[in-house]
Amino acid sequence: MANENLLGQDNAPFIPPELNSFLPPLLRKVCEPFSENSRERDIVLISAITSLSACFPTVKGLYNSNEIYANLYGFILAPAGNGKSCAKHGIELIRPIQKQFEDENRIALNKYAQIIREWKSHKKEGGIVFDEPAKPNSYHFLLPANISAASLIEELKINEKNGNLIFDSEADTLGTAMKQDWGSGLSELFRKSFEHEPVAISRKLLDEIVNIECPKLSILMTGTPNQLYGVIKSLEDGLLSRFFYYKFEADPVWKDVSPNYKSGNLKRYYNSLGQEVLSIFNFFKNQSWEYKVSEEQWKKFNKHQTKTLQECYDKYGSESKAFVLRMGSIAFRLGMIFSCLEFYNNKQEGGVIEASMRSFGLGVRLSMELLPHSLTLLEQMQKQRGRMGNMQKRRFLELLPKEEFTISQIEPIISDLGFSKRTAQREVVKLVEKGVLGNTRTGYYKKIEHSNT
Repeated sequence: MANENLLGQDNAPFIPPELNSFLPPLLRKVCEPFSENSRERDIVLISAITSLSACFPTVKGLYNSNEIYANLYGFILAPAGNGKSCAKHGIELIRPIQKQFEDENRIALNKYAQIIREWKSHKKEGGIVFDEPAKPNSYHFLLPANISAASLIEELKINEKNGNLIFDSEADTLGTAMKQDWGSGLSELFRKSFEHEPVAISRKLLDEIVNIECPKLSILMTGTPNQLYGVIKSLEDGLLSRFFYYKFEADPVWKDVSPNYKSGNLKRYYNSLGQEVLSIFNFFKNQSWEYKVSEEQWKKFNKHQTKTLQECYDKYGSESKAFVLRMGSIAFRLGMIFSCLEFYNNKQEGGVIEASMRSFGLGVRLSMELLPHSLTLLEQMQKQRGRMGNMQKRRFLELLPKEEFTISQIEPIISDLGFSKRTAQREVVKLVEKGVLGNTRTGYYKKIEHSNT
């Protein structure tokens, strides 16, 4: 399960094409129109998996002794004009589910309109009057990113059994909402919903408290790196590690934009796949399901994650810990999604979904392909915040000259590493305090050679 990309050899790795043969049939069909473009194939696969994570609200498993559902938070990051837009095809998969909810809402409202007319008529005629019939709730599956915190709580409460998905192709839509007074509580709601923690809010006007025992929310965002910072405020923001990331910058290559026999009408193609997703959603929605991982799988998983955590801590510092720990939960959820699709394809019955080695292993492998993207983002945020990760600190020390030097003399090294002069000065002071560098005279430093004896 080891991934050499953790060593930083490729900071925007593709998902290996050989994984395609291990994907469930539905996801192989999702990738088919982009089989000749690895980057777009990855994007549509990630968007499809994140969308599907909202489709199993009745399936749960135990992770770290807590009940966990399949819901994922995904963020696709790239500069403008780099092909992120194909993520919309993954969302097309769940449009039929949204339409089913809309049709059911329409039927319920029509019935309510008939009932309320009869109630008013009965009241007018002087008959026995009962309380006015309550208006039925409107259920929604897909939610907008520019939603208020109060509206999100309302939707999560109404749709607690069904779950929700938030998607926007421009992450600054969400970032702008979070800056408003009415959106100031969104980050907290997102953090709690990822862990399925209870949410409560007091409504003073109605003199009531709204309780959501187990919110189920999936989120898919695409945007530029600058748009990310409107959603994630700092390295200390707990929302940062709850997302998995796919970060890249594509080469400047013109693609054939003419209609061709392979891709055809993509909206129509993915809508047809959406009918299959609707069948899957309806198959699972009316029964509670338990997802189980075998003891042998847990042992392998724990051993693998222990090694990964130590490697990342050594290379990227303590701030990588949250990414690795949460990526473990993401791997579990990915395995759950793949196992549900496998269960459906095999037409199995019963309320227990046992993780196969294939599906669980695929979830872990895919999480390891996504982790380098998160670590690359971490490095960049550390630099922008004037911090050096462990790997950068070691590289900085290696590049320092053996002879006496000043800060000004090592500016080319600082520039190559992408840090500010102030950040380098702070690191030099720390190295002096640790006895790694000596302060030979005012403004001059030199490496201290330590004896091995």
